[in-house]
Amino acid sequence: MADNQKILECIYNIDCRVLNIRSVTPYYRPDDFKSVHPVHVDIMFYSIVKICSVIDELTILNRLCKNDLYLRDVFYCLKPVNDYILQYEKGFQLIRNNVVAHFQRDKAGNFKPTQLTLQTLNIPRDNGEWSFIYDCLELLRQVLVSKFPDYPEFLKSQLHEFYTGKDEFAKTFKSKKALYIEDFKKEVNQRLSEKGIGSI
Repeated sequence: MADNQKILECIYNIDCRVLNIRSVTPYYRPDDFKSVHPVHVDIMFYSIVKICSVIDELTILNRLCKNDLYLRDVFYCLKPVNDYILQYEKGFQLIRNNVVAHFQRDKAGNFKPTQLTLQTLNIPRDNGEWSFIYDCLELLRQVLVSKFPDYPEFLKSQLHEFYTGKDEFAKTFKSKKALYIEDFKKEVNQRLSEKGIGSI
């Protein structure tokens, strides 16, 4: 294989993202998109950000296929799944950018209400479509993690580094001076009164 390290990094990122998506999807079960609970909407948006990460990794892997015959063969086998996921690429990226990351703003910073963005996008529209894309992501993950024999050892090393780094990061925590919202409210009210705007 031409660039085994990069391939394993991509598989690791896909593995983590898809497992993370699967862990929250049981809480996302909209039966009627006209009366969806706000929590379901947030979970959907959260999943879209993660799916965009998977698509980024697929883009890298597709590029690496040019110099790696085995990876190319694996992606040949994954073609129906890969194609199904990538058909939503533009729609997912626009939601991530214009709805989630930069709420109701386009690339130029112009106001663009969410409903106008969603109306024209190719995205899953009902529970069945969402369930199917989640199943496709899981199938993609299963094939990639199982068909690269070096992956289990790579995963083990990455998890070791993650938990070691997490422990080191925790050591940097320091207690900060306690803040109280009532103090802020008092100051804000004083400033509102000072400017003759009233109070809250």
